[in-house]
Amino acid sequence: LRRKGLATHRLVRFADDLFKSPVEVALAAEAVVKLARSHYRGTVHLGGARTSVYRFHRDAVTVLGVPTDRLMADQLPADAPTPRDTSRHAALMTRLTGVPVQSVREAFRVGELR
Repeated sequence: LRRKGLATHRLVRFADDLFKSPVEVALAAEAVVKLARSHYRGTVHLGGARTSVYRFHRDAVTVLGVPTDRLMADQLPADAPTPRDTSRHAALMTRLTGVPVQSVREAFRVGELR
């Protein structure tokens, strides 16, 4: 729907002050398998590079070859019930599994190769 909106010249807005750590699904699965086979016990955050929701979409559509001129950065309302930063530090994941933390652009390129 959002990609279609960009293609039909509508403005599409995403929050540039809402942060997450998206991870490519195959890398998440690889990390989970490696952790399950290890002797490590404890909490490990899986995640990619910290990015805003706006930057995630901008990077994703750029890799997909969709123009970004109608993609607009926006702000969350002050009373939004959503936490502004749910990003995760994945250094422990990388140290334990060797699975790298990737940017959105890197993850999309890897996905294209599979």
